[in-house]
Amino acid sequence: MIYGEKKLAEAMGVPRWVVKNFRDTSEDIKKVTHWHTDGTRIVWTDEGVRAAVEILKLRYCERDSNGKRPALTYEDVVFAMSNETPPESAVTVIADVEEELIVTRVWPLNRKILDARRANGEVVRVAVRNNVNFLPGMAIPGVLQSGTRWYCGRKAPRYRGRW
Repeated sequence: MIYGEKKLAEAMGVPRWVVKNFRDTSEDIKKVTHWHTDGTRIVWTDEGVRAAVEILKLRYCERDSNGKRPALTYEDVVFAMSNETPPESAVTVIADVEEELIVTRVWPLNRKILDARRANGEVVRVAVRNNVNFLPGMAIPGVLQSGTRWYCGRKAPRYRGRW
């Protein structure tokens, strides 16, 4: 049986970019064996779904108080894809962290990023659509998605240095 990538992501309870990330970066996920293209659609095989569920548990799931990972299984995911309902053991992806950041550096040659300082003093790189209207010292809402990358939590400023 084959499953569409979008439907697989919905059944696992994660955004589609997470499943795409499995495809692109995991050495355990192989083209043809685990996934292939069907015209313009990317479809996953049974083996691929099993591998994706295991990788999801290892990379993106928080452990409970006993140190165990959630009990999401291949059967739960397949059932959710066939019945249009999320499984009861749906995975809890690491929650987004929202925090106010202070812009420290605007990169003139790469307009997609800027550096900002967190409240604890750590300097992080923040992805933005266009950094042309950001100025050092400006406060921005930062969002850490899935514990990996910072994004600006709102649209870019319309005017230089102010929202």
